[in-house]
Order: sequence, then structure tokens, then C-alpha cells
Amino acid sequence: MTFDEMIEVMIHFRDGGQVEYRHKGGDVWEDSECPAWKFHRFEYRKKPEKKTRLMKAEELKGKWIKRADVKEMVVRIVDDEIETVLQGPRGVEYFHKLGWTLEDGSPLTVEVSE
Repeated sequence: MTFDEMIEVMIHFRDGGQVEYRHKGGDVWEDSECPAWKFHRFEYRKKPEKKTRLMKAEELKGKWIKRADVKEMVVRIVDDEIETVLQGPRGVEYFHKLGWTLEDGSPLTVEVSE
């Protein structure tokens, strides 16, 4: 790592960002809650952000979704009419923007592999 790269990852950590480390020449990156900054033994990097996309209507079928601001309102995506709404011009993005989540509170997104 260059000095600039070292400084960049340390500033990222100082500002609340997550950092990963690995032994020099190693293959596996691990989370570092409190980096030792031993640059002669380890490599450090900003933890990559996970890539996500909105779920497709068919991926929501059979799942429960809710609006965060209305505790009593939980809807199970089961019938074709609701699925048609999700596939329509407003679609899943519309529900996502209105604050709808899966029943456990997680967003209407899935991780994508690079």
C-alpha cells in the first residue's frame, strides 16, 4: 500500500466506515472492529458495500410486506391482482419509496453477486 492509500483507509475508519484486513498475500478479507494498523504484516481496505437491487414482483409472491408507519397494515402477496399491481407502472419501486418493507423490517431488496 502507498502512504496515500494507508491514510485514505484510516480516515475512512475514523469517519465511521468499516475496514477489512488480511495477511499480506492472503486471500481472505476479515472485518476489523479495531484495526492494529500493522501495515508491515497486514493489508487493509474499506469494506466493500453490498450491491442490491429491488425485488421482482414474482420474488415477493407469498411474502408478507408492511408499511413502516402503519403497524396494523400487513399484506401477504398471494393473489394475481396484487402481483399485477407490483408488476405495473408503479411496481415494487413505488412500494419501496413509500416505506413498505418485508414483515421483518428489511427492505424490498436482494443482494446481487458481482
